[in-house]
Amino acid sequence: MQKLDKNLRKKMLGFLPFDDQSCEKFTPKECNDLPEEFKPIFHLIPWNQEEQSKIEVLSTKLTMISNGESVSNKEKESINFDLNELTRKKIIDIENLYDLGKDEFMTIEKDEGHISANVWKALPKSLQTSIYFCLNGISGLCHAEKLGL
Repeated sequence: MQKLDKNLRKKMLGFLPFDDQSCEKFTPKECNDLPEEFKPIFHLIPWNQEEQSKIEVLSTKLTMISNGESVSNKEKESINFDLNELTRKKIIDIENLYDLGKDEFMTIEKDEGHISANVWKALPKSLQTSIYFCLNGISGLCHAEKLGL
């Protein structure tokens, strides 16, 4: 039997079950070329069934908006806020997150078992999006829901 290496495991995410009590250690591909000590490692837990349902509803709304349905700016902001909160609350820790402005590793503030809103807001949008896609994979959501963040 073939041993499950890191690359094969990545390919299998989203196609096989992922225990909802498990944690995925995730480094976004944008960080692959960084030295090991500067590669951020995000500790993620999958969305539960209720959260997956919310993601599906929000993704459907975004698809409708992208297909020309008009909505208020307030509703767009609400959808964006909800998706960001659902994503942020599934990051339980971060290792090696370096703040280039302060020239030091960040202290990861926590809020009820997940990273704080301040830490989330400090992350570049590209990293937030990569985390969202990884959560889709470990939660088993399909392509349509990947369009959300």
